[in-house]
Amino acid sequence: MQIRVQITDHNGYRVFRQGELTALQWLEIASLRGSHLAVQLARETAAIQEMTTLHGDGGPTAYEGTLTELDTVSSVLRQAQEEVRAMAAHVHAWNEQQYCAVCGADGRA
Repeated sequence: MQIRVQITDHNGYRVFRQGELTALQWLEIASLRGSHLAVQLARETAAIQEMTTLHGDGGPTAYEGTLTELDTVSSVLRQAQEEVRAMAAHVHAWNEQQYCAVCGADGRA
């Protein structure tokens, strides 16, 4: 997964850096910073809602939007959890090339 971040270099200039993170690295970042993320998400949502209310925009509230996104993330995480549990409990099914048909493990390793 691609990530693009804005940093300040040693000369004080704001620059963008781009890199790759694995899904496990994303999960580790989220779990290490989880409590901060929850507080920050609530504050940002409240600020967006305040601006929306001040501008009198119609449509869904910032709270509804954030809750929808959280529901989606929760669903994806539940699905990933189920897949990892199934993979952890599987019995290798070796094919004629000595690879597991379920997980792709190399039986010759």
